[in-house]
Amino acid sequence: TMITAFILGMALGSIFIGKIIDWFGREVLIFSVLQIFIGFTTVLTVVYFPDIMNYVKNLENAMVFNDAWKYVQVRFLEAFIIMFIPAFSFGAIFPSVIKYLNKNSGAISISVGNAYALNTIGCIFGSLVTGFVIIPLVGSYYSMVIVSLLSICLGFRLFAPAWGKAGFLRKIISIALTACIVILVLDFAVNKKNYPWPRDKMKLIFSYEDAASLVNVYTGELGYYIYADDTSISYPIGPNTTASTVQKLQAHIPLLIHKDPKDVLIIGLGFGITSGSYASYDSLNTLETVEIFTGAIKAAPIFKK
Repeated sequence: TMITAFILGMALGSIFIGKIIDWFGREVLIFSVLQIFIGFTTVLTVVYFPDIMNYVKNLENAMVFNDAWKYVQVRFLEAFIIMFIPAFSFGAIFPSVIKYLNKNSGAISISVGNAYALNTIGCIFGSLVTGFVIIPLVGSYYSMVIVSLLSICLGFRLFAPAWGKAGFLRKIISIALTACIVILVLDFAVNKKNYPWPRDKMKLIFSYEDAASLVNVYTGELGYYIYADDTSISYPIGPNTTASTVQKLQAHIPLLIHKDPKDVLIIGLGFGITSGSYASYDSLNTLETVEIFTGAIKAAPIFKK
């Protein structure tokens, strides 16, 4: 549903802006406005994401699900609400680039090929730098804020020359305006930060983020909850749940069935209860637990009790 909503938004943006450029021209000006718009809308989406999700949740609660297809439709609508405006703007940028390049090359096939080649390189480079450099350094929230500010700066850098011949005074005004907007947006993002995003009736007690995931631990009505990238990676554990018993049985039952167990490999640490149950058997030679999320390992001491 996310991919469908995103591609649909891009397609609609491409169709719409293609018509506008054919009528209005000024491809660079349109490109600069879109970059500024993308930056602002992305920051607003990130900051007000909990409010958007509350609206989406209310929308979902108002629906009656009498079949699986209707549930998928609602999920698509939710993804569309969250992603449409940025996706629409992303889709609108590409035709403006193609139209501009086509003026110089004279062949639409060359323009599309060059644009796609640069776009592919940019996607690969951006994914690597963001995933393995920016996010580990500042986290997902500020990574999105930084990229949004870069988009705003690029838009304002191109806006003044695109509007008309840029004199010295106009350049100074453009630089000063860009600096003021960047400071205001950054101040807004810092003061309004509500990330990791809150959960109803839960208290955040641990958070760790790296290139692999964002791992959060909450306390709530049923005890501890552990999430990776907003998805539960284990049943809640507490005095009012059976999760602890289930996770212990995941260790005891295999050892009872096996005739002579010596080596154990566990995929996934979770709360560490299964690993701890295995560790109580002195007859085992080796016990290894594999966990892909560093945050889950760092959170493990919380659950010692």
